[in-house]
Amino acid sequence: MIATLIRKEIAVARRDNVFLSLASVLAVLLIAATLDGWNRIQADDAARAAAEETDRTVWVNQGANNPHGAAHFARYAFRSTPPLAAFDPGLFDYAGAAFWMEAHTQNPTTLRRAEDAAVQAPFPSLSSAWIIQVVGTLALAALLYSTIAGERERGTLKALLGAGVSTSELTVGKTLAVLLSVGLLSLALVLLPLAPVLLNNAVTAFLPNILLLGLVYCVGLLAFAMLVLGISARVQRSVQAFSTAAILWLFMALLWPIVAGQLALSLYPDIDEQQLKDDIQTRAQTPFWEGDLQESAVASFEAQVIAEFSADSFGELGFDREALVLQAHEEFANQIYDELYGQLNGVHSAQDRVLRYASALSPILALQRVSSGLAGTDLLAQQTFAQQAELHRRKIIKMLNWDMMLNAGESGYSYTADRSLWESIPDFAGSKPTLSQILSYYAIELFRLLLWLLGASAFAIRSTRSAVTGGGK
Repeated sequence: MIATLIRKEIAVARRDNVFLSLASVLAVLLIAATLDGWNRIQADDAARAAAEETDRTVWVNQGANNPHGAAHFARYAFRSTPPLAAFDPGLFDYAGAAFWMEAHTQNPTTLRRAEDAAVQAPFPSLSSAWIIQVVGTLALAALLYSTIAGERERGTLKALLGAGVSTSELTVGKTLAVLLSVGLLSLALVLLPLAPVLLNNAVTAFLPNILLLGLVYCVGLLAFAMLVLGISARVQRSVQAFSTAAILWLFMALLWPIVAGQLALSLYPDIDEQQLKDDIQTRAQTPFWEGDLQESAVASFEAQVIAEFSADSFGELGFDREALVLQAHEEFANQIYDELYGQLNGVHSAQDRVLRYASALSPILALQRVSSGLAGTDLLAQQTFAQQAELHRRKIIKMLNWDMMLNAGESGYSYTADRSLWESIPDFAGSKPTLSQILSYYAIELFRLLLWLLGASAFAIRSTRSAVTGGGK
């Protein structure tokens, strides 16, 4: 009997013009968003590849130059574009895509895609993920609000009970029908925009993320669907069920994510970029070059060099002392950069924690956060890129300063290196956060999604049983 009820519910939904219309609209929107997203990341990949090639060509062909001059000439580290950014761009368009690796300073990331837009879109990104999270949940509310309330008004609940269907069978049948239909719809909604990635030759690297994305979206959408089902069973009339479900959707999908974001910015305001640059100048530059901290910093680094080469003094090594001072400043300033950028990252992490706590009030917000994490377009991915680029900057500046220190002799800044040194400088090759890091970072949101599904399902089952027991009154 339960299987019959499930088939009946799915058949009714399939014949419903509203269902067909909403499914068609969602499919068209997702196809358009998928094409746009895929074109965007292909354009980003092409631009990054061209920029990297130009950067390396200019670098290795700079000709004879002093290594410290080359350190100021500098290179760029470019952020790679994750394929799943076509599905969920997350923070990708609003975070810096390039990092200038020059001597004596740590720069913030630059080249934000959103800054290049001639016209600002009314929504952050009309992506496949956004359509599923916002338009898809609205469609669920429109499809499910009358599941119980409509049958109560039509009197079909009484008819089913009169035909010998037990309370338990009707409750389980209704609930399983929604779970099955919404689960299949969720998978279809997620797999459609991910089709280009699935057809890509490199899909094996992203398959675990894709599978988890599908699972997470099923859990999030099912949780919202169960809430709507419970509302439909609780109220007496369809119009009440629709208005209640619409208010719930408006709060969870639109208002609360916006309010949570503004709350995060209010509680933890961003550090002004100019103030950051001023702090770097007053704490990492001026005290060393014009203050009284240079002597102790140079002495500390000089002791390291003497110990490394097992010498009695720096003078007996015959190394260039000017290069020693340059690297001593790098060692001194790196500690200041770690502190100042640590404070900046701390502010961003605090803002992120507010959103994490806020996800307790909305499964859709929790879904949004996990989705961008699995797509590699979240704060974690951006901070990982910036930190790796800074470590690479320190590596290449040290290589250049050491070459000058070892080979300049008495020539100092007159010493020049050739192409062989420039070619020995490694290109930046960053790595993404691992899946285990992502799951650990979003463990709370994942747990909350499960709680939302379990709680919403219990609410739906209890409400449906109550409605059935009442015989459709």
